Amino acid sequence: MPALTAEQVLSDTLNVCAGEQLLVHGASGVTGGLLVALAALRGAQVIATAGPSSQQRVTALGARHVIDYHDQDWPAQVRAITANRGADAAANAAPGGAARAIEAVADGGRLATITSDPPGGQRGITVSSIYIRPDGNQLRELATRFADGQLEIPVAASYRLADADQALALVAGGHAAGAVVLTP
Repeated sequence: MPALTAEQVLSDTLNVCAGEQLLVHGASGVTGGLLVALAALRGAQVIATAGPSSQQRVTALGARHVIDYHDQDWPAQVRAITANRGADAAANAAPGGAARAIEAVADGGRLATITSDPPGGQRGITVSSIYIRPDGNQLRELATRFADGQLEIPVAASYRLADADQALALVAGGHAAGAVVLTP
């Protein structure tokens, strides 16, 4: 599901093309990491936000620049990377992060958020909230990319079903560096 979400953000909503500058805010999460990887495969120039412990992994996924989202001036850093223009498009995968992400988007650009906090459009920026929809063709294409090793989902932790409360606590903390898996 995170891969399908990422694919739909990039292809159906933002229409990211090779050479465009794409900001991925919240790149250290599963969906954010897949946004980075899929955008890099499309030839986009990815600028990502991630915490210090995830920056190396996000770079390995294909981000050209990784900015620490703890820095209050990270939107200004994105603008500096883009010659003060801002990113062509942004994908927000950080809870509560869309309002800051829009600050780093170029006038007339595009912002898609997978969280429930879409800011109002400003400076001619098109803002969209994403709700995943079933698409067998996209799933088949993604399955091929996983099978070929082009994509992977890191596993942060694995719990037995009987320990689901511990898994939920980790997820609720919001800082799992990968998927949290429940096994029978």
